[in-house]
Amino acid sequence: MISTALCEQLEIDPQYLLIVGDGRSEIKIGVDLGAITFSRLPEDSNRMRELHREIGTNYIIPDFRSPGGIWTKYQPIQFQDFLPSD
Repeated sequence: MISTALCEQLEIDPQYLLIVGDGRSEIKIGVDLGAITFSRLPEDSNRMRELHREIGTNYIIPDFRSPGGIWTKYQPIQFQDFLPSD
């Protein structure tokens, strides 16, 4: 497995890794390595949360789209707002 080889090459003990993601593949790799895993999922996505629990994620936390998430607290900035005005 590439991730195991990379940990060995960099002399990193996987138990000290922190994996945060919303996809099953990165969480599964983290679980297989023995890393601490956080699944970042919407609160209303029950099936995805169930799948991540089955994979063995350590923690499931709400994502930015969930009620009370950052998008409900702050207005998203539009791309054109970053462009210089003439």
